[in-house]
Amino acid sequence: MSGQLSKDSFKKKCSEDLSIFSKACADAICRTDEEVREALRNFRFKMLDGVVFRTGHELQSANIKASKEILEFVGPDFASLSEVKELLYKSYVVVLETDEYPSKDKFVDQVHEKISAFLENGFSYVGPCNLFEFGDGLSGLLNRHVSILPAEDCVKSALPVGNEQWSFCVADEHGVVPQDGKLFLNVSGLCWIIKTSRPRDLVREEARWMSQVFVSFIRLKMRQADF
Repeated sequence: MSGQLSKDSFKKKCSEDLSIFSKACADAICRTDEEVREALRNFRFKMLDGVVFRTGHELQSANIKASKEILEFVGPDFASLSEVKELLYKSYVVVLETDEYPSKDKFVDQVHEKISAFLENGFSYVGPCNLFEFGDGLSGLLNRHVSILPAEDCVKSALPVGNEQWSFCVADEHGVVPQDGKLFLNVSGLCWIIKTSRPRDLVREEARWMSQVFVSFIRLKMRQADF
């Protein structure tokens, strides 16, 4: 499935299992210091953005069932089962920020929003490109799915703006630099920007294949032009 994700269809298919998972989350959250200490002592917990869940059988079963239901609805290309499981926890933590006891509808809406955003935008792979060197009059190569751009252009227009947790920056070399509780994703020189709709754990592999196809296409065009 791709493009717009009907909220009505999504709710009809997935809301029941998501509601069960939402209730399990509410019951599993550690709300006192003593509950947190007990969960840590028993090594049966999941911590996400400062929220601690007691990972009992009921919570884990509800998480797996709801995740499988989502994958059955949107299709296996959306993400792996482990990624959807994590997405559900993250969605609950998001709604928890504004409501200590979020409603089931609010949680389902948040999950729908996250999935819709992925189906519309997919993922982008960003990495160093050392295969090209542009001369005067040419600053980059752009394609619907594969582009090669200078780091400055990447940060200005081609990459996400970022948020309070991370942002892209132009630097002397590629890398990830943590500073003051935030991640700075440094880009340098020429960069690959490859858009893919593959699951997150397959993005790097997909990007490698797409870059190879792109390079082969450029070489073919150069031969045809008798360069």
